[in-house]
Amino acid sequence: MEICGLNLNDILDSQRQIKAQVTLRKIATKGAKGGNAYFSHPTLREYLTRYLVEVRNQKVTDCEAVFVSRVAKRFSPSSMSQLFTRLYKQAGLEGCTSHTGRRSLGRNLNRNGVSLYNIQKVLRHADISQTVRYIDEDTELLANLVSGV
Repeated sequence: MEICGLNLNDILDSQRQIKAQVTLRKIATKGAKGGNAYFSHPTLREYLTRYLVEVRNQKVTDCEAVFVSRVAKRFSPSSMSQLFTRLYKQAGLEGCTSHTGRRSLGRNLNRNGVSLYNIQKVLRHADISQTVRYIDEDTELLANLVSGV
C-alpha cells in the first residue's frame, strides 16, 4: 500500500496546505516507478485535513509519515491493509479489501465517461491491459448506454 510511504512533506505545500497533485517518490511506490496522485477531491481533502489536525498532529512523534499507528510509527503495508479490511467491515461492507477502493475508483471513472487512457493514468498502470481488468462488465452502464439510442 503506497499510502504507507507518504511523508508529510510529500502532501503538504510550503503553507502546510494539502497539495492537489502529489508526486510519489520512487522509493514509496510499487515497482519503484514513482508517479502522481491526485488529492483534489473535496471530500478527500476535508477528511485528510481533519485527520491531520485531529489525529496525526496529536501524536508525539518524530516520524514523518502521514499515517501513523497507535504507537506513532509508520504503518507497514500489511498492517495498513488489515486496517482497511477492518474499517470496511465496521462500515458494513463485507468482503472488501484495501484494493476494493482502487477497483471502485476505476469503475466509477469509467461510468462517468472518463477515457480508458486517463483511467490508466489515474490508477498509474504501466500497461492499459491492467486497467481493462479493473473495469468489469457493467450491466447498469450497458443498459444506460442503449437507453439513449
